[in-house]
Amino acid sequence: MLRRISKIILPAILGTFVIAQFFQPVRTNPPADGGSSFAATARPPAEVVSIVKRACGDCHSNETVWPWYSSISPVSWLVVQDVQEGRVHLNLSEWSRFGPEMARTRIREVCEQARDRQMPPWYYLPLHPAASLSQADIDALCAVRLSGDGATSAGSSVLMRRLERTDVLEQTRPIWYSQSLLPVAISLKGDAN
Repeated sequence: MLRRISKIILPAILGTFVIAQFFQPVRTNPPADGGSSFAATARPPAEVVSIVKRACGDCHSNETVWPWYSSISPVSWLVVQDVQEGRVHLNLSEWSRFGPEMARTRIREVCEQARDRQMPPWYYLPLHPAASLSQADIDALCAVRLSGDGATSAGSSVLMRRLERTDVLEQTRPIWYSQSLLPVAISLKGDAN
């Protein structure tokens, strides 16, 4: 009985895998304007530019270096989805789209996620060990401060407000903005108090 099942199931799985290779997602890199990038717009120290490119660039820019496994289904679908989501949340190639307040919010989020070891994600690091962040890398990222125009300011400390919302369960959580939203505090309870 087990032999009969294995003679049917294994070829079916193998056949499905082979057929899936003919249905690949589109792996694209939209045009990148160097003048709109994080490096050109925020003008952080060269060390920070290097760290961000090494640890964040593949998923959070229009300059993704597609790894070999991004051509093998079903992994290719997961990789493309991660890159698309990364670009929507934070695209380092389109940094100039952020106003000064949003740029400061994004820098704060980068620092928090690096400090909490949420980025780069754990599943990315085994195949990309160079993307791993040392404590010195995290400290350098968290030391970046932006002036009023969204560029880095040497030595000045800029107050970065923690923007939060209170949801219907009365839990306070940080707001994650899309690029088109202005950073404002939102209360879903309908009560300003």
